[in-house]
Amino acid sequence: MANRRMFSRSVIKSDAFVSMPLSSQALYLHICMEADDDGFCSNPELIRKSIGARRCDLMNLIEKSFLISFSDGVVLVKHWLIMNYIQSDRKKPTEYQSHLAEISVKPNRMYTLLDSAKGGACKQNVSKMDAKCIQVVSKMEADCIQNGSKLDTQDRLG
Repeated sequence: MANRRMFSRSVIKSDAFVSMPLSSQALYLHICMEADDDGFCSNPELIRKSIGARRCDLMNLIEKSFLISFSDGVVLVKHWLIMNYIQSDRKKPTEYQSHLAEISVKPNRMYTLLDSAKGGACKQNVSKMDAKCIQVVSKMEADCIQNGSKLDTQDRLG
């Protein structure tokens, strides 16, 4: 698990998020910090108890679709791919591969449960994601990065 996590302003500044009690908001942030590199958290109850949040705070996050809950108690952060991108060479695969197979990614990069009735035509299965759609940081075009050793103003006036 990484030591750093990112939070998107589009998620935490949304009306749906700020309308929740502060204890629910805090629980969400703590769950995000403890989630693995795919956004799965295996111990939401432990986190809830450790920060003094109520059971209804966890249920609130699930009802408002900030978390996807599985029957074994594992939760998945729905907006994980919007907030966090981890390079494939640094990413540790989740141990919840069976749950990952039940998830798809919407075009807006949000996780959703696979719906076998709809066929998932507009969704992409996470386990079969196309790596071409994500820019690899180590292969960025050099033109977009400023060279720090060469300053723009090296000519003297006069």
